[in-house]
Amino acid sequence: METGEKSSYITDPRGSQGTILIRCGRFKIAVLLILTLALVATLMTGCQPTEPPVEEPEIEEPIIEEPEPEPEPEPEPTPLPELSAMAREYHVRNEDTVGWLYVPNTTTIDEFVLWYPHDYNQFYLRRNFDREFYFNGVYFADFRVEWGDFMRENISRNIVIYGHSMDDDPDGTLFSQFKRWQDEDWARENPMLFFSTLEEDMAWEIFSVHFSNVWVPYNTPNPDDELFQFIIDDAKARSLWIYEDIDVTIEDTIITFSTCIYGIPAEVSPTGYRIPLSYPNNYRFVIMARLACRYAPLVEEAVLSVNPSPVDARQRPS
Repeated sequence: METGEKSSYITDPRGSQGTILIRCGRFKIAVLLILTLALVATLMTGCQPTEPPVEEPEIEEPIIEEPEPEPEPEPEPTPLPELSAMAREYHVRNEDTVGWLYVPNTTTIDEFVLWYPHDYNQFYLRRNFDREFYFNGVYFADFRVEWGDFMRENISRNIVIYGHSMDDDPDGTLFSQFKRWQDEDWARENPMLFFSTLEEDMAWEIFSVHFSNVWVPYNTPNPDDELFQFIIDDAKARSLWIYEDIDVTIEDTIITFSTCIYGIPAEVSPTGYRIPLSYPNNYRFVIMARLACRYAPLVEEAVLSVNPSPVDARQRPS
């Protein structure tokens, strides 16, 4: 029957299989639609501005400061006999006191040292500590010695000290006992002595034991470099002993002890025999020592040998 309308159904001659095909077509369309929407969403997402990545803050490693090395402790000065304090006590009684002299293993050399700068080494030659007449005199420094502030850096480069000998007996009085250093064993076993100023205790190491004469300028307290070098060289050449471990230079400070003698011993006599002398005379027995470093250990034994040819005591400088 014709009604004038077209059927909206498509009749598949294969019946139910046609229905399946229509359904499959609808499924494909749905899938394509989903994929299209997904693609659009992806493209739109790609068009959105992206936020920069969040940078994680750098973690600074802690700076471990190494502890500064502890400064080395200052060396302690070598303990010395406390003579400066004694000198200051005597200085109160007599302002001419400039120091104290102590020579170990002697019985007469442990005493104050005086200094009178106003004449040519005559004032204390026959006076005592109280400035009264005394034939034996006292130990006194050369009038030309400069003391500065009594510290080692500011004293004369050659501290010259005089004292009487009443004879050549090494067991005698005053500076006679310095003559014990003519014995080799004694010199080896007694390498040091002590002279302290009003302000500083000091140790001195012996480097020359010799006989000299008044024409040799060994007793010059403030020589220039050339003369000082001559004094050192002359003292070594005249010495009875060669002190092998002491190298004295013009950079050193030295101390000189001078005393009278009553005969020139055979060792420094041109005849090979002792030459007796009347008193007074122009010859002297001299010991010289070098100022030791504040921190140097005290020397217990000298390294020395016999000088095979010490200079004749009578020889004058050329």
